[in-house]
Amino acid sequence: MICRAWPALLLVACAPSAAAQRTVTAPTTAPADARVLERTIDIRVEPDGRAVRTERRVVEYLTDFGWETWGDPLLYHDARTQRLTVRRARTTGPDGVVQDTPEIGINELTAAGLAAAPAFASLRETVVTHVGLQPGAKAELEYVVEDTAPPACGYQAGAVPLRWAIPIEALELRVSVPSGLSLRHACAGCDLAPAVAEEDGRRTYVWRAERLAAANLLESTDHLGTPRDGLDGPRIVWSTAPDWP
Repeated sequence: MICRAWPALLLVACAPSAAAQRTVTAPTTAPADARVLERTIDIRVEPDGRAVRTERRVVEYLTDFGWETWGDPLLYHDARTQRLTVRRARTTGPDGVVQDTPEIGINELTAAGLAAAPAFASLRETVVTHVGLQPGAKAELEYVVEDTAPPACGYQAGAVPLRWAIPIEALELRVSVPSGLSLRHACAGCDLAPAVAEEDGRRTYVWRAERLAAANLLESTDHLGTPRDGLDGPRIVWSTAPDWP
């Protein structure tokens, strides 16, 4: 078992899909080909050290290039110690028609780079194929990654970038820990501070940000939500490790 962090999007993730790799529409000169209307991440650390991470995001596709590139998000988890549940994958068209992704549109795969590495075969990626995408469509995705065992190292840690390859209109990160557990945190390259509340034996830290510009491609990959996307730029980092600086 390895100790996991929660990077941008290690489980967040939205990476280039098979469709993206055969894109036939050229990039545009539009200010943005897509944008995240809202993104919320809720991380709950349990008393035994397990974590439950829930993410919900709504992405609006503004051009054909936008939906061809980012219309099939990838979700990552370690099948040995985590369970992934897709709660909702829904597209609302510009005409208001709502289409849910059928079960056949959610597929778990072995990451291409791990196909010849059986020792890491438990690291899985799940492709969520949104249906009915076109310019003006909005895709909602909500999923949960739940630890089935405490981390071997005894603590949780993570990093969430404040920039992706496309703009983010509203971002909220919530990290909740038992009151007796210390949470150390920092905003690297930024000055965003959390609101802190205590209730029912738990302490919750909430960071909120609005109108986040797209990442400079020199700082990030050009694919939304790959595990390292944006982590060289401004980011919120946190840890329950007792010796975290």
